[in-house]
Amino acid sequence: MSWSPDGTRLYYARSGRENPHWSYQFDLYVYDLKTDEETRLTSGRRAITPAVSPDGTTLACVVNADGTSNIAQMNIDGSGFRIITPYRNGEQVYNPVWSPDGSRILFDYSVKDGRDIAWIRPDGSDLQFLIRGPDDSRSGAFVADGTRILFSSDRTGIFNVYSYSLTTGVTTQVSNVLGGAFMPAVNPKGGIIYAAYTSGGYKLYEMDGAESVVGSGAYLAGSNDVPGVRGTAAGTAAQFDWEKLRTYDDTQLPSRDGRVYKSIFTSLSIVPFVRIDNYNTHDKAIDVIKPGVYLFSNDVLEKTGLFAGAAANSKLERDLFFQFFYRDRVPLLYQLGLEPVVSLEAYNVTRKTGGVLSITNTPPINVDVTYDLIEFDVAFTQPFLTPSGMLELRYIHSRYTSLIGDFVNTNDGSLQRGISDQYLVGNDLSLTFRLDAVVPSRTSDINPVGRKLSLRLGYEFNKFARSDADGYRALDTTGGMVRYAYDWLKFPRIEATWKEYLPFFFRNQTLSATFRAGSILGPPVDDFFNFYAGGLIGMRGYPYYAIGGNTLAIAGLTYRIPLVSSMDLRFLQFYFDKLYLSVNADIGNAWTGTRPRLSEFKTDAGVELRLESFSFYAYPTRIFFNASYGFNRFTTAIPSQRGEVTYGREWRFYLGILFGFDFD
Repeated sequence: MSWSPDGTRLYYARSGRENPHWSYQFDLYVYDLKTDEETRLTSGRRAITPAVSPDGTTLACVVNADGTSNIAQMNIDGSGFRIITPYRNGEQVYNPVWSPDGSRILFDYSVKDGRDIAWIRPDGSDLQFLIRGPDDSRSGAFVADGTRILFSSDRTGIFNVYSYSLTTGVTTQVSNVLGGAFMPAVNPKGGIIYAAYTSGGYKLYEMDGAESVVGSGAYLAGSNDVPGVRGTAAGTAAQFDWEKLRTYDDTQLPSRDGRVYKSIFTSLSIVPFVRIDNYNTHDKAIDVIKPGVYLFSNDVLEKTGLFAGAAANSKLERDLFFQFFYRDRVPLLYQLGLEPVVSLEAYNVTRKTGGVLSITNTPPINVDVTYDLIEFDVAFTQPFLTPSGMLELRYIHSRYTSLIGDFVNTNDGSLQRGISDQYLVGNDLSLTFRLDAVVPSRTSDINPVGRKLSLRLGYEFNKFARSDADGYRALDTTGGMVRYAYDWLKFPRIEATWKEYLPFFFRNQTLSATFRAGSILGPPVDDFFNFYAGGLIGMRGYPYYAIGGNTLAIAGLTYRIPLVSSMDLRFLQFYFDKLYLSVNADIGNAWTGTRPRLSEFKTDAGVELRLESFSFYAYPTRIFFNASYGFNRFTTAIPSQRGEVTYGREWRFYLGILFGFDFD
């Protein structure tokens, strides 16, 4: 950080992701105190520690590239950038400081374990080392008349402030402290300010600016000190061969056979879990318990990675998934300036239930049905517009199959073989933009502040089994074969979600506003493709499938307040940190065809407890309990069941133990 000579502008380095590779990098900025405006001076330079020249026209700084740092200088507006030091082999430079007359730039230099002090002219000529040796000398600063340099050195085993005369070349010790004196600076009155480490931590001290305060004698830490060796106690020095460490030459390396890098994966991590699935009210207690395991591993450079999971219950209903990620350069796309993460994904889910089979000229037959769902995804995800924005292009191919067990034909009493047929071959091509601009904080997971935005445009072309007038899948037994009649359904779909998290009233209290809307564009399509407004990810006062249609609109408010901000409780492998209470209210509906009146929209309200905890001090274990009440009572027809279901005016309860609180 550096002030302009007139004190009206402050120059500093700030990290951000506003660069072509969307990675965190430091760049230089200037803040004008008169206009209250910030201006960016560099882009993608990895620049730090700016220093303004005495005449206010030139800026010096440190820039980093390929493991090496150099001194660079530029015009005060960021133009005319050029590197003035010649380093290419891992050398490091620090703390550029202008001489009072602007003819030199002083800086620290390091290539091994300590630092030396050098200076150079602004045009890159006449590079000289002023203070060099086995000790660590750093943080050089000019006195007002430019005749001496103050610096900090550990040449006695303890860092103290020293003075180096530019005319005589004589070094004199200035301070004599036990804890260490660092980063000397000179104030306008000529006094020396430095940071010292004391029993109470680091403190700032001021001392007289005379050339020698303690005289030429050096403070020695003890009778066993070894002069000139950093880490001077003989017992400490004996642990290391300091001479060998300081004289190594990393340009002289043994010849080794080169080989092309191949992905080396970390050990496969295995995390067991138990999930409670109560989607089927006819299941026995043992059936809702579904144990499983997560598996994951990445190569050491994080170019590739995999994440997989499997779970099954006593009925052998299964949940399987596999995800493979590729984060390296994708041919052709990289040449176009794109660096997407490519993912290949596969999913398989089975569910068992009872059903009714309708065959021409035959009474309805009760059968056992297993649904087998398979999906394959290919996705490209690329940072877009802002560092917080992601653009995803995804193709999904899915196959939904119903497996009907053997059954007795009630018409003639014959035993019929089970039916296995696909009722959906789906294809979905979508483009999704997501913005995650939640402000990082220690409460951002349990009580975020900021905003999230998602906008999805999709086009589906699906081969779908046709339904008869009663809502059953039409089956034909002609020729002794049972099969579905299919339609090709092609339609675009749009969906948007906006979540705004606003600080409200008091510290760590937040008011959240959520808006969600979606529509299938064009003529109405089968309700199989509906949007649904209820459940844990929507209006929690109603079941997930209670409110559905080709079009969806929901708005909600949530107010969160902390009950316990720092619990600091431990039980076995669990650590409990924070507890929040929230109250929420929603209004929304989903429909096909004519939009309902506002008075026909459904409403609900609820209360939730959020407990932020961790397992084994590493794995987020977010626990929530929600109770919500739906205020509207309504009846929905279920054609396939030849009946109706009534929803609303009842409490619904949700308990979750997840890695996060929200389903985005």
